[in-house]
Amino acid sequence: MTANGRYIATIDVGSGSGRCIIFDLNGRQLSVSQREWLPKTDPKYPGSQNFDTKEAWTALCATSREAIAKAGIKASEVAVVTATAMREGMVLYDKNKEVIWACPNVDGRATAEAAEMIKKDLARSIYNIGGDWLSIISPPRLWWIKAHQPEIYEKIAHMNMISDWVLFKLSDILVTDPSIGSSSGMFDLSKRT
Repeated sequence: MTANGRYIATIDVGSGSGRCIIFDLNGRQLSVSQREWLPKTDPKYPGSQNFDTKEAWTALCATSREAIAKAGIKASEVAVVTATAMREGMVLYDKNKEVIWACPNVDGRATAEAAEMIKKDLARSIYNIGGDWLSIISPPRLWWIKAHQPEIYEKIAHMNMISDWVLFKLSDILVTDPSIGSSSGMFDLSKRT
């Protein structure tokens, strides 16, 4: 136990599981808890993988409670909560900030849209903005949604990445970190916007 009894909880959202790791303020790992989940595919859309935010949140809450218990601390002693996740996984929200669509970084349904963007010479400009190539970032996926699920596309009011979604669930504030926001292909690293 640290002198002031304060700890850091890190929530990690992976493509196959969620974890919570408790550290003391010196960076020493005290405990870890993990829950696995299976990717959700839609046979209608080859290459698709959906991220089930409800299932993931239930699992992440359970891992957090378990990690705190394993560490032998009280939840009130956690001073900081951080989040990390698979880069390029994204979450879309409606105007009421309700999740309407989410996918992990391994979603591959937008290959035709990525090829079309390359054909239209958009790849270089997108790379220059965020530093990622088109294969699994947001712009091709947004084109895919517009073409195949226009009823969802029309409702999009907000977007963030999966680790940002964890922070949103904890704070009700939509934010991003530049290192994560850049994985959207839409966050301008040089302008930090």
